[in-house]
Amino acid sequence: MISWCSYCQTYQGEVPPFDRFDLTHGICKACTEKKAMADGDAVARIQPIVDFHARLREKARDGFATAPRDVFDQAVALGIQPLDLLIGLVQPALYEIGDLWTRGEVTVANEHRFSAMVDSLTALVLERMPRGRGLRRSAEPDVLLANADGNYHTLGVRMVELLLVAHGLTTVAVVPGVPAGETLELARSLRPRTFGVSVSLGRQMKAVREIGAGLAGWPAKERPRLVVGGLPIKAGLRLDPALGAEAIADPRALLVAPGQANGTARA
Repeated sequence: MISWCSYCQTYQGEVPPFDRFDLTHGICKACTEKKAMADGDAVARIQPIVDFHARLREKARDGFATAPRDVFDQAVALGIQPLDLLIGLVQPALYEIGDLWTRGEVTVANEHRFSAMVDSLTALVLERMPRGRGLRRSAEPDVLLANADGNYHTLGVRMVELLLVAHGLTTVAVVPGVPAGETLELARSLRPRTFGVSVSLGRQMKAVREIGAGLAGWPAKERPRLVVGGLPIKAGLRLDPALGAEAIADPRALLVAPGQANGTARA
């Protein structure tokens, strides 16, 4: 489920069950410290956001065309920050539509229509992040993001990349998926501190295991932190400890200080 602060109207991450995409409201640490609970109107303010999210999901499922600019403007009018819109509301809707498609409950056309809208919406958010353009495609990325071989869904990785650059991290994103050997070669040349791999289907874990096996042969000082995310992880897929990787259901787990992703400074 998606956790949202009722007081400052910001995305607070995801909480179990991760395969549910409804909003649940609470209070963030900053609002707790400011004693925002004295604001009796806070819970009422979240209802329009709940309704907005429900309409977005309904239109995605039913295949109704939605103008990206309208979605963006409605979110801004509700006080939703652009990045919170993408990561907290739109990305879970993408996961939901993808899951429904794999179960045959929505058509390919509906899934593609919603993905195209999200692609344009992501571009709108990027326009408002001029600093972010300078942090992407870095020669010395803090984080290398890559789809696993066979994963052709590009939007999830692009959204996570926006989250990272918004917090000052340098990135390189590889989408769609390419063979594990190629991403390992890229990692060797870029020397990221974190190597994030996205899977959309369980069978793509084969590529992740190949990446993990390849990294295991690197000297410990050069080996990046390996993390795995995507719909199977949200649905509860557990990683073999021998893989040497972390499963993350919430992309904010990637947020670390620039150059400190594995706890050591970049040389």
